[in-house]
Amino acid sequence: MFENNSPWIKQLNRTRPIEPLDQNIDTEVVIIGGGIAGVTSAYFILTQTNKKVLLIEANKIAHGATGHNAGQITSYFEKPFTEIVAAYGLHRAAQAQRAIEEDARGLLEHIYSHAQLSTPRSEFMGYEGLATLAHVLEILQELAVKAEAGLRIRHLLVAREWDEHRLIPAQFAGLYSLVSQKNIFSLLETENNIYIAAAPFLSGCMNSALFSEELVGFLLITYKDRFMLREHTPVSAIALERDEVVLSAGTNTISCEQVLLCTNGFESVQITNNAGGDIDGKFHMTVEGVVGYMGAYKESLTKQPFAACYANPLYTTNREYY
Repeated sequence: MFENNSPWIKQLNRTRPIEPLDQNIDTEVVIIGGGIAGVTSAYFILTQTNKKVLLIEANKIAHGATGHNAGQITSYFEKPFTEIVAAYGLHRAAQAQRAIEEDARGLLEHIYSHAQLSTPRSEFMGYEGLATLAHVLEILQELAVKAEAGLRIRHLLVAREWDEHRLIPAQFAGLYSLVSQKNIFSLLETENNIYIAAAPFLSGCMNSALFSEELVGFLLITYKDRFMLREHTPVSAIALERDEVVLSAGTNTISCEQVLLCTNGFESVQITNNAGGDIDGKFHMTVEGVVGYMGAYKESLTKQPFAACYANPLYTTNREYY
């Protein structure tokens, strides 16, 4: 029977005591949410400004989505690049792609270097398995638009044994390479012969829970005069006044200049804007989606880290060792 456990959280081995909020506080910046988004936001505010920061977490650091993810470091958006271009224009879409593939990795490397983190991190090439001509043409069109935008592209790998590769338009000739289907199977770690192409993407693996816990420890020591952390402290209400923000957390209140929400639980917080128009904190309840679950199993340490997604059926696998 499957258990709802996170291998990332099990690696934490925390020794730091839990400190809930037990008094009223007046500070400059409050960050709600102690996952990787909240912790890295605290890092950059502390390193780039002189502001005092309070990080609040309803549970414990990295015990939400950050501690229950697939561990994959991605370099792409969930929407196709062509759709982003259609919505925002080629220039802005290219800026966003550079930000996620190049700038974000540079910032992560900076954090590791400055904070001297030891959380294991791997970077490598992942592959998307393609099974139809339509999908191959879709990826090639993506590459063509990225090339037009001046972005770095990686050749699509197409099986030379696949007869339909002759139907690929000549305009895409410089965007793909023919390789053996055996090579495709090797890259995707599959022997399913429906896969006739592999699209490379920059990938990686990291325990984001361990990363967040280690970075918080660095912040508590390095910025002890400007950084506070309070866990087991759910926020129930936020009141935006003209000159300040007032938060309610249990029987205590927090006054600050700015508040930053880095949490999926913001719908449980009552947000009142007393200095302007109404704020609908439940806007994304109108979005319909599918609930997904991840499973994991142990295997011997005989292979290198790996990430792949498969177009038909669609699933993702990741592997990392510590």
